[in-house]
Amino acid sequence: MSNFKNLKEYFSDTRKFVVPYYQRGYKWSLQKNVKRGDLHLSLLLQDFKDEFHNAVRDEKIIPNYEYYLQGITAKETTDSIELVDGQQRTTSLYILFCVLHSKGMKLQINLEDKFHYSVRDDANHVVQGFLKGHCDGDENIQDIAALKKAWNLCEDKIQGLENLQLFTDFIQENIKIIYIKLDENQDETKVFSMMNKDKAEMTQTDLVKSNLLREASRQLFTELSEDSNNEGLEWQVNQLRSKFAIEWDNWRKWWENKKHIEFCSLLELKKNTKDTEPGLVILCRLYIRFNKATIASAENGLFEYFKNEIANKDQTIIEAIEVFKKMRLLQNILQEWYNNVSIHNHLGLLFKGCGLRNKEERVLDLVQRYIDDKKNFEAYLKSEYIKEILDGTSKDDFIKSIVEHPDVYHNKYAIVARQLLRMNVMRTNKQFQKFDFSLYEEQSYNLPEDFAKANKRSLEHIKPQKYNNITNLSLSELEKLNSLTNTVGNLVLVPSGLNSKLSNESFEDKKELLFEGIINSKTKNYGLWLHTLSIFGSHTQWQVKEIEKNATEFKTEFDTFFK
Repeated sequence: MSNFKNLKEYFSDTRKFVVPYYQRGYKWSLQKNVKRGDLHLSLLLQDFKDEFHNAVRDEKIIPNYEYYLQGITAKETTDSIELVDGQQRTTSLYILFCVLHSKGMKLQINLEDKFHYSVRDDANHVVQGFLKGHCDGDENIQDIAALKKAWNLCEDKIQGLENLQLFTDFIQENIKIIYIKLDENQDETKVFSMMNKDKAEMTQTDLVKSNLLREASRQLFTELSEDSNNEGLEWQVNQLRSKFAIEWDNWRKWWENKKHIEFCSLLELKKNTKDTEPGLVILCRLYIRFNKATIASAENGLFEYFKNEIANKDQTIIEAIEVFKKMRLLQNILQEWYNNVSIHNHLGLLFKGCGLRNKEERVLDLVQRYIDDKKNFEAYLKSEYIKEILDGTSKDDFIKSIVEHPDVYHNKYAIVARQLLRMNVMRTNKQFQKFDFSLYEEQSYNLPEDFAKANKRSLEHIKPQKYNNITNLSLSELEKLNSLTNTVGNLVLVPSGLNSKLSNESFEDKKELLFEGIINSKTKNYGLWLHTLSIFGSHTQWQVKEIEKNATEFKTEFDTFFK
């Protein structure tokens, strides 16, 4: 059973809090939060101050302002509340209230005999002294050293607050927790062990969501409250929170889809290798880059970046609602790119089929281009692809250097592979299907020794390099055939996973193996490689006439696309 409580309600229970024997000692004043780079207690107190600053308008707390802490799990008896999970948080809050009490602040809670630290008697003595304003004890004992440091940190953090009583009221009324009560038959030690075995913390994206929802609600409340005649104010604010929360969760579901992740990875939008965040973290980072910032500016974490982004900064405040709008814009653009077959395929060609550099910057440029001229975006992608492929060379010189070269296999490997990829993609595009770019491996062999060592090659000789069937060919015909072995007319692009199986087989055997691999595959879209399939499917043999005709068709298709 769980429910929400503000801290006044949480601490007003007449029963005392008990830190049980199986708990570790208090550490939050000594232990760092790795993700946020500071002591747990320092971060908690700073968050309280920041939230208090955001909540105050004209020396008053904005109505319905809420800030949520992570949950507390407890086992209740008739005279105690045993803290199964959340004792670090509760101990910190108790110490803060004691410090405020020592400063003469009025509390709406009774701290007398409220806390029993059963982990160690000496430490419990220190805790009991806090209510009397005492902070003493043997600092050679770790628990006591941590408790005393917590007292000092609390004193330091509240210094300089202009209205300490209003801050005290804010902490009691507006800070909330999720209170989880264990059933009577639940073993609290097993629950504690289970919860701490693999401690689940809120992810950075969860924290970003929480902060945006809270700030958007606060900012809208301030805006609407300026109109004294506005009715249903709280209802409007709650509707906004609900709308944004549902929208955020829908984004997260989109990023959990494997195909969506693969598409964004194609654009070099992907998680870090050690990233434990959900895929939605990619959208958050894209927002940072699109906002003319760098990931380095968020080195203390995404949450800290977004929190600072929408903090009150004199005249430079950025509304949380505007942040939501910009993130929605980016999310919608990615979804539209993915859902549009032709844009999807042209993006794949640009990002994976032309040796594109500076992909991160290019994504941002394309996002802006799409915003500015959505109607002509597909034509723009094609023009950018052509520009990258030609790289300053004229169209005629480029195709001539391929078609007339006697050994493009060894000398223009990547160039030919990219054009054969395009021919496969464009045929798939005409069928209104998305090409599976995961089956294409970009490879470039610049030195003979690199080529010799390569064990993965996407280009496949249609006629094998060593031709054994010579019974029906004259010597001159065989010489002519062998001279065409490494030309563009004798090459085809094979999807990754099938190329190694074809090896140096005959044309007929390669054809059989290729179609067998396509039929037997249950997970890979080999069947989308329509140009490759057409080569093998429309011929019963492969000799000089077929190679020369294929080279001509290669040039014709190139001229048509690059016109």
